[in-house]
Amino acid sequence: MDLELSDKLQKLKPLWTIIKYGAVFLAFFMVMFLLFDHVFMPVYTRHGTEFPLPNLLNKSYDEALRLAEAYEFQVVIRGEQPSPNIPEGTVLSQVPKAGTMIKENREVKVIVSSGVSMSEVPDLSRFSIRQAELKLPENGLKVKNYYWTETDTLARDVISYTIPPAGALVPKGSGVDLYINRGTTEEEGYIPKLLGKPLAEAREMLDSLGFNEPRIEYVTNPLLLPKIVTYQNPPPGTRVRFDSAQILVVVPSGE
Repeated sequence: MDLELSDKLQKLKPLWTIIKYGAVFLAFFMVMFLLFDHVFMPVYTRHGTEFPLPNLLNKSYDEALRLAEAYEFQVVIRGEQPSPNIPEGTVLSQVPKAGTMIKENREVKVIVSSGVSMSEVPDLSRFSIRQAELKLPENGLKVKNYYWTETDTLARDVISYTIPPAGALVPKGSGVDLYINRGTTEEEGYIPKLLGKPLAEAREMLDSLGFNEPRIEYVTNPLLLPKIVTYQNPPPGTRVRFDSAQILVVVPSGE
């Protein structure tokens, strides 16, 4: 009986060997899987280095670079945008946004302010009014108002000078006052721009230039600011006689 049991055990020995090596292989596989999942992969993907991206908005580009160096990410300028109120080099936007979880060496794209876009006031002396009105937009500027001066050294109805003066650098889109020579006569003048001005200021301007009291029409419109000129006739720049000009202004009554 013992001999028979011994023979059976001897026959089972190869099977036990297979099971033993199989168990060792399975244990080795499980250990490697756990190491790969919990050690190798986190190192490879830098899982442990994630951090919330700092807020770069309204910081100078140099400040953004210092933050990037401290947190080990990269700042890349993707463009510039003019801004009249924000200093040149200030960060206006960032992608990804502040608070996003990122990893080391991640690129953060920013748009920075190029500051105020400036334009040079052209020399309009001796230009006609129409020529000046066409020239200013070519330089990114516009007519702000019309004023008159008297000199016998220039032809009538040409620009004598401007304010700001020729050659001055001003923010693009600014208005330029045109000073028009009307010679030495005081019989005629040009209607000033009254639109957008308070009624009291418009009346004082007309009086100072020698025009008669304007005709005032009041309208009811709750969407418009009261006592602000919303319409005028004749339009700005119209040449008329001081003593016979009939100027109409329309203002909301505010009621």
